[in-house]
Amino acid sequence: MKTMKLIATMMTLSMLAAAFAGCLGGDDDDEKTTVKIGFLNPITGPLEPNAPVFTWSANEAINDLNEMYPDYNFELIEQDSGCDGAVAGPAAQTLVDSGVYAVVG
Repeated sequence: MKTMKLIATMMTLSMLAAAFAGCLGGDDDDEKTTVKIGFLNPITGPLEPNAPVFTWSANEAINDLNEMYPDYNFELIEQDSGCDGAVAGPAAQTLVDSGVYAVVG
């Protein structure tokens, strides 16, 4: 189980880091910029037993990003994908409507 958590964390972190690699230039403001990340997680559906590990991994990735980029405040916004396109589509739209920069999951 620890290996699975480590792999999930590393995959999530690498996806998030790649999404922001060219977008985090320097800024003269002292105020932190908030970057919202959408996370589609199968909280319900056939992968529901794995959802807590996915949540933990995504939160670890956000913590790592906040440490790597101290001028930014990364915020995770989670929605249920239901492991079903009929659920995930509207959930993704909700994330977009809330102003996320990227969606993972």
